[in-house]
Amino acid sequence: MNFITRYMDAASIPRDWTSWSKYSVIGMMYMSQTFPSAFITTLLPTIFRQQGLDLEKFWMFSLATVPYWIRWLWAPIVDNYGSPRIGRRKSWFIPCTIGACIVYASVAYFEPSEETIWFIIILMIVKSFLTATQEVAIDGYLVENLEPQERPIGSAIRVYFEGIGEMTALAGLAIVYDKFGWQTTAVIASGLMLVFMTPGFIRKEPPLPEAVQRRREQGHRPSLLLWLKRKDTRFIVPLLFTGGLAVGMFLPVVGAFLIDIGYTVTQVGFITALTLGGALFAGATLAIGLVQRYGTKPCLKFLVFAFPVAVLPAVWLTGQTAPPIPIAVVCIIVPVGLIALLHVTFQIERLGFASKHQAATDYAINSATARIGQTGAAAAAGFIAAQSWALFFIVMAGLAVIISAGWLSIHGHLWQLIEERNAREDAVGDEIDQVIDSQPT
Repeated sequence: MNFITRYMDAASIPRDWTSWSKYSVIGMMYMSQTFPSAFITTLLPTIFRQQGLDLEKFWMFSLATVPYWIRWLWAPIVDNYGSPRIGRRKSWFIPCTIGACIVYASVAYFEPSEETIWFIIILMIVKSFLTATQEVAIDGYLVENLEPQERPIGSAIRVYFEGIGEMTALAGLAIVYDKFGWQTTAVIASGLMLVFMTPGFIRKEPPLPEAVQRRREQGHRPSLLLWLKRKDTRFIVPLLFTGGLAVGMFLPVVGAFLIDIGYTVTQVGFITALTLGGALFAGATLAIGLVQRYGTKPCLKFLVFAFPVAVLPAVWLTGQTAPPIPIAVVCIIVPVGLIALLHVTFQIERLGFASKHQAATDYAINSATARIGQTGAAAAAGFIAAQSWALFFIVMAGLAVIISAGWLSIHGHLWQLIEERNAREDAVGDEIDQVIDSQPT
């Protein structure tokens, strides 16, 4: 207990109920989103691999993520409009969640096979348009409601809940699929998505930050052009794209890899749940301590040196045939834990990349950029793995090292630009107050 207390104090972790209530609602909304994403990116490819789908065709699953690439097109609409009575963000994510659950459940009508794969992919694309819009609203809600000192904990809580969602979706739904079949699996996954969004439906949405309200009253509105004209954008875009490459390469093919070395779908569900869930928890916890106490740079330096060593057990595993599950978990959890650390560090930084004056627009563009990288990595992963699983793990580690080192090299300059941008935008509200105060009474 003393260790936990010291860790909480060192990481500035709050102990009051109000903060944890906010963190929990945010976490549950993001956990809700992990059910469709885990279903599409991991469980669905695993099931189709069991059915004999070639690795070279795995790019098809990436099509369902295309709406996330382009959600920035309608993000300013989400940012500008919404019912104050219902909640500006809730006005969007409540109907989008309900619609996505209906489409998601309709997948139950098509048993997975090469003959039905296109029907399933099309339905997943429709679902993704709805969940991409839902995520724009949730992301804006997140940026507006976390102060800078809350970002490490808020990002970690988000990843904790996403880890729980991953474990539930992968292990739980894999068992349901083996025991009860495809239709029950799709319906349960849809229901879980709705259940875990419910706290977000109920919690009262806080008002816009005061500085943002002043800027809106002056006539400044969220726009894509404003984001495009910023000096920091030219650094943020390539950083987020390459970060998406590093984070998105392993998840889509982990199930196929485990199938190829001899495990069943249920065993794959257990292994992926333990490794991905455990790695996310470990990476998020480490990120809280490192980033909150020392900053981002120590994390990046550690990752540059750790990835080449951490990938060696996974390379060894590629030559084995269904070893005991604990061995597989240990071999995979180490490199995935480092990916999780990189992922959480990115999440913390991305909250600062987005301006609170157009939170949903900025975060949507940033997320879409990262998604493009993730989708590109997912599409390329199958082709690399088809050559050699050992080569795949080596490429994954090398990519992570290059990206971490590149991020480290521009970190100071990027944050200088972001702080200058924030100062300019906040000054608009201050200037309005100064003009009002100077008027004769």
